[in-house]
Amino acid sequence: LMTHKQVFGNVYVALVSVGENTGKLDQILINLGEMLKWEDELASKAKKVMIYPAIVATVVIAVVILMMLFVVPELLGFITSMGGEIGLATTALIATSAFIQNYIIELFVVPIALVYLLKWWRTKSEKFTLKTDELALKISIIGPIIHKLKLARVANTLSVMYGAGISFTESMKMSSTVAGNTFLKRKIDFAVQMIQEGKPIHEAFENAEVFPKLAISMIKVGENSGQMDEALSNISYFYDREAKEMIEKIEPAIEPLLTVVMGFVVGWVMIAVLGPIYDTIAQVQ
Repeated sequence: LMTHKQVFGNVYVALVSVGENTGKLDQILINLGEMLKWEDELASKAKKVMIYPAIVATVVIAVVILMMLFVVPELLGFITSMGGEIGLATTALIATSAFIQNYIIELFVVPIALVYLLKWWRTKSEKFTLKTDELALKISIIGPIIHKLKLARVANTLSVMYGAGISFTESMKMSSTVAGNTFLKRKIDFAVQMIQEGKPIHEAFENAEVFPKLAISMIKVGENSGQMDEALSNISYFYDREAKEMIEKIEPAIEPLLTVVMGFVVGWVMIAVLGPIYDTIAQVQ
């Protein structure tokens, strides 16, 4: 497995190694199977929430661009030829249509270039990676969900590894890599350093601000009772459930929100186009 570590990952290889050395490979593989299924369910749930908004947003953007490129210029030409008074909505529509027509290529190229630039910058600057990972956990609505999912993943991996017989500090080092967030990994590494210096586990987690207070209390109970793996498993379940509940609450709210956005765009175009026409007809009458 070590020769294919890029496929299996450090955690998988380490757990199989422990299973081979302790004669508990069958149980380790069962635990790994459960962990992989759990992670796949999380990924599937997150994708499900993002697919619908992504499709609708793409359609809305495509419709707006097509309107601004082909429909609006024809209508605006008719409106200006009528000689009616042009209001604020129509002026904004004319400016938007002109901007999209003049910079249509840039509107497609710049976002793609920015994505590649950010990825390149993250590979070159550790400080920038750290800052962007911290900001990702603070984004409104999405940030808390990402944070809870990552905490659940770290706690679950830590529980499986520690329960398999790997030392707690080694388990923490391994689990920090599966977090997929440099900011969170830095906190876990700081907690590992404090544990190695002799601090109790719950105090190290609290000082490093890895987990919120409720999780710290659960870790303290697990530490005092000698059932740390069970406590971490409970923390994983708790944050997994919280993240899923937040996703389920957000999912029904996305559709009406996107409908409002679409309605706003259509309403703006209608007012901008029909307003001057109505004023001209009123003057003729």
